[in-house]
Amino acid sequence: MKRLNVYKRYLKKFILFTLTVCFTFALFTLNTNAQTVTGLIDTLKSESTEFAKSDNIRYSYNNETRLLTMYAVLTAENGIEYIADTAYVDISSDGNWSIREYAKIPNSISDEEARILTDKRLWLYKTDKYDNTYLLDFTATPIKDANGTEWYPLLDEFSTQSKFISYLKSIFSNSLATDYITNTSIRIFGNELYDIGGKVSLIPFKYEGYLLEQTFVSENGGWYFYDITIPSEDFGNLTFTIGLYYEDNGWRVCYDGFKENSEISSFVKAEKKIELDDESNPSTCDFSIIAPMLSVLALTGITFILKKHK
Repeated sequence: MKRLNVYKRYLKKFILFTLTVCFTFALFTLNTNAQTVTGLIDTLKSESTEFAKSDNIRYSYNNETRLLTMYAVLTAENGIEYIADTAYVDISSDGNWSIREYAKIPNSISDEEARILTDKRLWLYKTDKYDNTYLLDFTATPIKDANGTEWYPLLDEFSTQSKFISYLKSIFSNSLATDYITNTSIRIFGNELYDIGGKVSLIPFKYEGYLLEQTFVSENGGWYFYDITIPSEDFGNLTFTIGLYYEDNGWRVCYDGFKENSEISSFVKAEKKIELDDESNPSTCDFSIIAPMLSVLALTGITFILKKHK
């Protein structure tokens, strides 16, 4: 009988040890899963209503700063996709991931602030599409191409890619500012920018008398859509939509209806770009319910045994 009691004590210790190992393993598994893209998404969905509603989560990774940016993309009432929420994840050299605190929700943008950005964007649209003389330096000597066409240089403040992109970043998000250079009629010779002179529009649109109508505000107040109507007595009205988005450097145009371009179109899946130094870092895997079940069962068993032992 005494030997049987000894066996029972050893058995209880063995069960207690086994349950402790299972509990530790489950906790480790949960922590491991949090270090995956899927685990991060699960965490973000539990903390953000916008991430929880989004079935279209995009990624962007900066290899130099080791910053993973995650975007919850939703669709507005006008059918245009927009960034509903953003999360920033720092990735250390050893492969550990850490979610930064959420950015502060910005103050509402005023109509005056919206008009300032719209005025700048509208000016660019006018100069690019209709009247490039606003950008050109006619005091300089033009360059002739093989066809004999004269190309006049842009004014000094826009004369190089870096100068012009710097100006564009005061209007657009970084991606759209860079895209503008490649999608506009401006020509590049070396690092200097040129365009055809004397291309003046004959269409009398009243750019100064445009109408600005707010059509959408996101739940977190970080995104606004506006309809812009440019009147013309002879040719009807031009109507465009722009989206203003709040970034670290302030309000910027992130949906450009003038060129039908959007910040979202430039996103690339992060898992295609991330190259971690630590090969032991967990790969992207689906969240498993096995780990939490093991945790609950193990913790229950440990509590029961300890209580009975007392």
